[in-house]
Amino acid sequence: MEKLLITIDGTSGVGKGTMAKLLADKYNCQRLDSGAIYRAAAIYLGKLNIEKEDLQDPEVFAQVCDKLKNIPLTFAENEAGVLQVYLDQENITQLLRLETTAAKASSFAVIPEIRTALLERQRKFALDYPRLVAEGRDMGTVVFPQAQIKFFLDASPKAKAERRYKELCEKGEKANFDEILALLEQRDYQDKNRKVAPLVPASDAIIIDTTNLGIEETFAAIEKHLQEK
Repeated sequence: MEKLLITIDGTSGVGKGTMAKLLADKYNCQRLDSGAIYRAAAIYLGKLNIEKEDLQDPEVFAQVCDKLKNIPLTFAENEAGVLQVYLDQENITQLLRLETTAAKASSFAVIPEIRTALLERQRKFALDYPRLVAEGRDMGTVVFPQAQIKFFLDASPKAKAERRYKELCEKGEKANFDEILALLEQRDYQDKNRKVAPLVPASDAIIIDTTNLGIEETFAAIEKHLQEK
């Protein structure tokens, strides 16, 4: 089987997960959702009753980094082909979707030692799966700089908030547009301005603005570049 490594980076709520699934299904690849790893880490630390302030204690900080290197995390698709995430055999997929979880994960992600602790685990995916689609925020710049093809997706904050609001409403969940927009802007600011691995396109990434593109149009744009490779 020919090896294939594709990275999809971009801001929050821009459709990286949807594109990763479509690519994985069509090109027979395993998916890696790095954002889910950071969110799962936030949930894991929450279960250990550890907040960001607790990390100021050097002993606690060292223990946390050690635990994150061996975080009991697994990925598996359900019968509908939806990626499920398990933390120590507990399905935490729904918890990962919460905006509060995402915000907490972003706050932990600015800490260099925590990023380092989770980096090796992510890279192991490329060793375990010769065909991989990895999506996140630093897949093409830090985790997999050797990827054959890299994409960077972006969209206006308003467009992303509208998509997320619509998604939640369709699921029958309570949603506040202004709160969603504020959380997305805060997360993007944190990701773009962190000292370690800030959110920026790789120098050789293909940048696609999805503000005015639907799912099919975005996927068509990605496929066009893949066919040209």
